[in-house]
Amino acid sequence: MRTTVDVQPNATNHTTNYQVNFNGKEAAKQIPLTYKENGGNARTVMLSDGLDFSNGVNTTAHTDVNGKVSFDVKGDLTNITSISNNSNGPKVSFGGDTVNITGGNLNMGGNKITNVQRGTNDTDAVNVKQLKDSRTTLTSDDQSVVLKKTETADGGLNYDLSVKGAVDPRVDQLNEEIGRVGAQGAALSALKPMQYDPLEPTQIMAGYGNYRGNSAIAVGVAHYKNESTMFHGGLSWAGGSSHMMANAGVTWKVGNRDAEAAVADRYRKGPISSAYAVQTEMAAMKAQNAGLKGEVSDLKYENEQIKAQNAGLQSEVEVLKAQMAAMMAKMGM
Repeated sequence: MRTTVDVQPNATNHTTNYQVNFNGKEAAKQIPLTYKENGGNARTVMLSDGLDFSNGVNTTAHTDVNGKVSFDVKGDLTNITSISNNSNGPKVSFGGDTVNITGGNLNMGGNKITNVQRGTNDTDAVNVKQLKDSRTTLTSDDQSVVLKKTETADGGLNYDLSVKGAVDPRVDQLNEEIGRVGAQGAALSALKPMQYDPLEPTQIMAGYGNYRGNSAIAVGVAHYKNESTMFHGGLSWAGGSSHMMANAGVTWKVGNRDAEAAVADRYRKGPISSAYAVQTEMAAMKAQNAGLKGEVSDLKYENEQIKAQNAGLQSEVEVLKAQMAAMMAKMGM
């Protein structure tokens, strides 16, 4: 029995005392304890059996005196898919072999991130060794280059390189060579052939050029094979240099073939040739005109002679007319 009652009469006081005895252990074996999981279906155990608090996947259960129960999170967590403080805040997600941080920035609080693999993609981080391997080292063994390093407002570095011209004479020689080359090029550009002349198809040209205080002279030849084809070449020289500059080329004249065919053959060679052809034709026409003028003068002379003869004949006719009139008068006619 869980409960017993002892009756104790008191004859002196004429009373009866009742003592109730409760057996808790026996009662616990019969009193049920109901518990639920997240408001789900109820489960029941006897109070004497109690509740058994067990470790979870990432928690450790502890019991203490006075019915104190506590759960601690394990130092090594397993089977975690993500950790976040709220739905819109930073979130750490765990994949099969990756850890993703989204919704916020990662602040290391001034501490280092160590053991970083070499980056390969454009969005990968790089380690210090990669940075060291990619550094550009600038040196000047002969001290001919001066390097000036300055820092920008955002922490970047600017490098200003300058060459000491007086240190290496090759720099000054290069400047002088550039000046001579410019002068030679200008001199060659001054060679300009004139219009084609079939009587003088070859032309001699000369030119002068100057660039940054350097002077050069040039000579050249241009030869017209015909009015549509020209060969030309030139040679230039600058003072203080043993190097010559030369050029050569050929020029063709092209146009409308139909329009060219419509021109007479004697005029088709070009304007200068046409001028000579016209000059020849004009000379022939002048000679022909001179001959015609002589013939006209002869005809004029002959005409004057005929007129004189006609005048003499006319006088004779007048005399004959007078004689005939006199004879007729004598005859009474």
